Amino acid sequence: MKRKRILSGLIGAVIAVSATVSMISTTVSAEDSQNDAFVDLNQSQITEAMGAGWNLGNQLEAVDTNGVPNETAYGNPVIKKELLHAVKLAGFKSVRIPISYLSKIGAAPNYTIDADWLARIKEVVDYCVDEGLYAIINMHGDGYNSVQGGWLLCNAPDEKQPEIKEKYAACWEQIATLFKDYDEHLIFESMNEEFDGVTYGGNVNKTYYSNINAYNQIFVDTVRKTGGNNAKRWILIPGWNTNIDLTVGNYGFALPTDTNRDSSIPAGEQRIMVSVHYYDPWDFCGDDTDGKYSQWGKDSDPNKSASYSNTEEYMEGQLKKVNDKFVKAGYPVIVGEYGCINKSASDPENTKFRAYYDKTFCEYCKDNRCVPVYWDNGAISNSFGLFNRTTMKVEQQEILDAIVNVFLTEKEKLNNLIIRAGDLDETLYLKDSWDSFTTVLENAKEVYNNAESVDSDYTTAMANLQKAIDELVPDPNVLVETKIVTEPQISSSENTEGDNYLKSITDNEVSFSKLVQLKVTFTINGDVTDDTYAFIVKPYDNVNWSGWDDNFVYIKDCTKDENGVYTGIIDAQAVLTTYSGTYTSANGINLYYGKADPEIVLTSFSALSAQGDAHVHNYEITSRKAGTCLEPGEYNLKCKECGEIYKQTLQLGNHTYTSEITKPATCTEDGLETFTCSVCGKDSYTQPIPAGHKYENGFCSVCGEKDPNYVPPKTEQPTKTTQSTKDKSVSSIKTVVTTTAKSTRSPKAVKNDKKKAKKLMKQAKITT
Repeated sequence: MKRKRILSGLIGAVIAVSATVSMISTTVSAEDSQNDAFVDLNQSQITEAMGAGWNLGNQLEAVDTNGVPNETAYGNPVIKKELLHAVKLAGFKSVRIPISYLSKIGAAPNYTIDADWLARIKEVVDYCVDEGLYAIINMHGDGYNSVQGGWLLCNAPDEKQPEIKEKYAACWEQIATLFKDYDEHLIFESMNEEFDGVTYGGNVNKTYYSNINAYNQIFVDTVRKTGGNNAKRWILIPGWNTNIDLTVGNYGFALPTDTNRDSSIPAGEQRIMVSVHYYDPWDFCGDDTDGKYSQWGKDSDPNKSASYSNTEEYMEGQLKKVNDKFVKAGYPVIVGEYGCINKSASDPENTKFRAYYDKTFCEYCKDNRCVPVYWDNGAISNSFGLFNRTTMKVEQQEILDAIVNVFLTEKEKLNNLIIRAGDLDETLYLKDSWDSFTTVLENAKEVYNNAESVDSDYTTAMANLQKAIDELVPDPNVLVETKIVTEPQISSSENTEGDNYLKSITDNEVSFSKLVQLKVTFTINGDVTDDTYAFIVKPYDNVNWSGWDDNFVYIKDCTKDENGVYTGIIDAQAVLTTYSGTYTSANGINLYYGKADPEIVLTSFSALSAQGDAHVHNYEITSRKAGTCLEPGEYNLKCKECGEIYKQTLQLGNHTYTSEITKPATCTEDGLETFTCSVCGKDSYTQPIPAGHKYENGFCSVCGEKDPNYVPPKTEQPTKTTQSTKDKSVSSIKTVVTTTAKSTRSPKAVKNDKKKAKKLMKQAKITT
């Protein structure tokens, strides 16, 4: 769903083990995941094991302006294993990894996927399974009409469908083969939000829906036939646009057959899951309207709440639909995306209502045995993000707790907090506050390990520990380092001009007002000239060029360790004040290659800031320009605390379509409706208007053809009686008149009925 891109375990004995997990964080390696025996989990077991899920969104499915998959294209940093560790510590048990392939797929007939791209996908999957997380991988943007290079299109012409299906099967065969020996912690999802790109509700095109069903069947057959653990692995399929109503209702969705699964699976059990998404109401969950739609639920302000599906009853009813349709039939339901964006900048109460929304949704999911997977796209302000993907820190703890705590016992909640507390760095805090904290931490561990502890003990210990964490006092003399560039390495051999832009530090990553030092580390291949400088550092505001000044990193001024790594330190404030004497106008610190005789390989670009004085930016929007299909939009924000300015460039907006009936449908011949973007005038598509008669009362109102299925309604006749006509009541006469008046009989029959009615009235001595 392109709209959401706004900015930028084992069961039985295994469940018993998870309930008494050690307070020391342990992991299972990816190699173990491949070599250990596959644990066969039934429907209720897999649903419980997957718990609360989280999306690694806007990363491996991100594409650059040429439609090439690139995990940093939407503004997120390179994915690191530390991020998945943080996700695990937060209490999530599953991670959905959206993936686009697009131009990474080779030509027919083999459709070979780029080996480096598959290797990177495997690496990220391993980050998850190393943490014991369930990982869901899919084919994400390939089915989007709005993405350059999208090819898995259900609305493509019939003559293109054989080629699409052949390519689709070839891709999933390669993906499934790569992972066929992974254990039950890996789940394949066939595709994402597959539909024609325009029909969000109402009647859907049956041909297009049948193509979606065909893709799902190809996916199931292809994965199963690769063998290994794939023959019994749980796999996931969506309906039309993962829309609940269009998947549950009588619109054309068909579950695939699973005839190639492993014979060890009992005949009465399924190994197919159904995928749906939930963003209702959209004007609360995703629409960027500041505080206008910033609240939800029974306690919301009517002036700030959504106009539709704003109630708990509606949410519960939607999840009950999937329970009744699929869960009760043995098909687990994964809500692969849900969530609501952060509008707290315009409504301070928004966080409370978002937390309530997410908590309520997770509770209804748990009641209906569904797995909720929260959509996180990495952006915090005015978006869905829960984690800062640069610092690996939780940014929305209240929202996160509202989600994961629904699926954790009181003992598990305490264990997660103990693990989180154990990851804190003693060197960052003043000694007295650290000593008090460690005393409370040890008490919490004793409660956790005490076999006689009950839920109330765990709850009290957790409250005390959280209070001790909140009261830790940072040491103002400690510098905190934020690494901006660690991978991939960048070499100066790629640059021959001398002024090559490399990377920026932005105020999303560190507070400019608190910056102390900037640091670059690099290696050199070749002979060094003492007066050669390696890099240039300068502030930049996306508009004004501040000049080179004297912010050079000279090799002669750098230190060198025993491994040949050079380190250069720059005074951060000296760099910032070269821009009009103040940092407040700059929104980035850019790093460039300068002149260099040898080949220089940059290994890191870091910022060191004062720990004690740091603060979380509280941005307010100062101006906004919406994106169109021709140019990206832009937000200008300013921190209320320190005055720093931040500019965020948005992705291109969706096309705005207007429709025109270019060929009207007749009784016997299909028509044609053409949709054209009213902004750019270039993007267009057509949709058939089905032919057909317009029957009314047994005849076509257009051509007069008789309706072969028309059955005339029966006319109620007066009841026969042996009583004298003088005893007929007025009510019985009225019944005759009313019934005949509502009939659809011929004019002649109606006239006869009127005569009979008058005769009856006369016999009963009643005048008309």
